[in-house]
Amino acid sequence: MLIAQAPKICVPEKTKIKDTHFELLRVICLIMIIIHHSIVHSTITNVSLLNEYAINIINIACIIAVNCFVMITGYYMVTSKIKLRKLLALELQMIFYGLLSFLILAFFKGATFEQFLQSLFPFITGSYWFMTAYIALYLLIPFINKLVSTLTKKQYLIFLLILVVLLSIVYSIYPSNHILEANRGYSLIWFIFLYLLAGYIRLYFHKKVNSFKLLFIYFTMVILQVQLMNLYSFINNVDYLRSITSYNSIFTLIASISFFLLFKNLKIKNRVVNNIILFFSPLTLGVYLIHDNFIVRDFLWNNGLFSYFDLPFFNMIIILLGQTIIIFVICCCIEKIRQIIWSKLEKISFIRKLLLMLNTFEMNFNITS
Repeated sequence: MLIAQAPKICVPEKTKIKDTHFELLRVICLIMIIIHHSIVHSTITNVSLLNEYAINIINIACIIAVNCFVMITGYYMVTSKIKLRKLLALELQMIFYGLLSFLILAFFKGATFEQFLQSLFPFITGSYWFMTAYIALYLLIPFINKLVSTLTKKQYLIFLLILVVLLSIVYSIYPSNHILEANRGYSLIWFIFLYLLAGYIRLYFHKKVNSFKLLFIYFTMVILQVQLMNLYSFINNVDYLRSITSYNSIFTLIASISFFLLFKNLKIKNRVVNNIILFFSPLTLGVYLIHDNFIVRDFLWNNGLFSYFDLPFFNMIIILLGQTIIIFVICCCIEKIRQIIWSKLEKISFIRKLLLMLNTFEMNFNITS
């Protein structure tokens, strides 16, 4: 049986230059994640109906950030090869912030052996769920790309549609079904799907969709989710209520695609704006690793440090935005210092030799050529 082969992918040289519109998306998504964490990790009680409705809208509007983060990786890496030195840098970055937080906790409050293990082995223990799934995805990229290179456009689309039904639509219709489990999107399998989805957009979806239509779809999904949340709260159905705020909800998926395509269409020509974006975008992962470290998270949210959701509406919004900016800026400063230190360490003979060994090994590891 003959199977039609997909045309060989040729990437123009100019695509190797960073696209600031996606780097801006990366920054905005990180800000959304901070806002989302400030809501879901806080104890919110005795709030007015207006505040509760606003909190639900803001939270659901920000849920798409994780999906978009993974889609950015899929968009770029579907035509690229992995770098094992980047993988090493990611792991060391997690360990650095894990051990730093642990030492501070141990000095001021005391820490447990379990907390030490979580800090020293973040990938294995899953102390950063996103990073565990992301690194696992990164390791599979050569093999995923090999699969993509064998599929025709039609086969690729059918494959994606099947995955949408299995991982998203079925779950949204009946979230009690755990057989086709994507763990509400907190999983490697969901990340693989998002990678494939963004890869299809990169390779085959070249149509420019009207930005106003994309914004309309995005906000429609957000409002629809809020209304469904109110309905499920009224009928007291926990499974359906949890499905609304899941990354693999069909509504979240549609909103994520719309938001992603919105930035795909965006063109930023101002040089100053581009430079600002390119300064902050490499710091975003560090901001995530700092503020969502399980020790830092407990300090920020669980001790009521930022308890303001019961304040008047405008006061609540101002404090939420101000707090987000403060966390973002402080974490950016810390991450910038860490990057400077790492750049110095890379010049040490032993580390330089290790990185060269990784470069040699990854030539055999990438199988897509």
